[in-house]
Amino acid sequence: GSLQKKARSIFSRWQSRQFEVHRDGHIAWGKASVGSLEWKMDEVKKLVADEDLKRNKRFEFEIHLVNEPMLQLRASSEQNFRKWVVYLKAVLAANQNPAKKENAISLDDFLS
Repeated sequence: GSLQKKARSIFSRWQSRQFEVHRDGHIAWGKASVGSLEWKMDEVKKLVADEDLKRNKRFEFEIHLVNEPMLQLRASSEQNFRKWVVYLKAVLAANQNPAKKENAISLDDFLS
């Protein structure tokens, strides 16, 4: 799916990026104009999201990674934000419990 990623520079700006979350707990991201083989990939360690949308009006959340700095992300809508948060929580829970790994759902099945 598409999210905005906060660029790490002197000036804060948000860049549009494509993201893929894999069942094994890895996330890949990169520009939509290049192939996914050129994207960065890392394992998701933790999700930090304020689900109270009265405080989080910009639909922002953070994904903490194993080898890279955290990703600061912003969803385009409340619906998109909720889908990402629910799906990431499900993937993280499934990877913490090996018995659930076999029953993990794909993002395509979840979104349909």
